[in-house]
Amino acid sequence: MNETGIELHLEKISRQLDKLTNPFKVAGLQFTAGIFHSIGNLFGTILIAILVYYVFSSLNLGEYLNKYIQSLIPKPQINIQTPF
Repeated sequence: MNETGIELHLEKISRQLDKLTNPFKVAGLQFTAGIFHSIGNLFGTILIAILVYYVFSSLNLGEYLNKYIQSLIPKPQINIQTPF
């Protein structure tokens, strides 16, 4: 009686292992995991981009950056001599 219980338990484990090691099921699980990983990366990137845009727009860094770039550009010096 004890041996039949062990055999039934082993058969049950064997069926579960067959289900888990089915190549199509494994491929489906890997594909689904890849899709969810990609979607998570996409949402994370969008969230970080929105936060960076919000911080930069609230600090008015555009004005400071514009002033800094204008200070780097040399201003032309024109010396016009009048003939009179």
